Amino acid sequence: MAAKLVQDVNWQGRMIEVSYDPDWLGGTAQHIELRCSRPLPVTQTGYRSRFLTTKRVMRAGQLEVFIKAWLDDAADDKNWREREERDRQGELFDL
Repeated sequence: MAAKLVQDVNWQGRMIEVSYDPDWLGGTAQHIELRCSRPLPVTQTGYRSRFLTTKRVMRAGQLEVFIKAWLDDAADDKNWREREERDRQGELFDL
């Protein structure tokens, strides 16, 4: 039984607390939780839970690579890019 791993990941200036349980429910799945004070491309609230069915257990370095690749892939979405642009520029009627 592998121990639960908790680590911080910096993705594009956002600090994300990542929790990874490789033996969720006795090993039937793996569970990842993301917690961030800002929106992410996979969640507008900053919290996301994801289950994996792979049998390969990730170590800290592999987990960080997986998380960053997941976020990079999701950040390629048109809606996310537009949201980021609005947040950078602000909106004229956003008083």
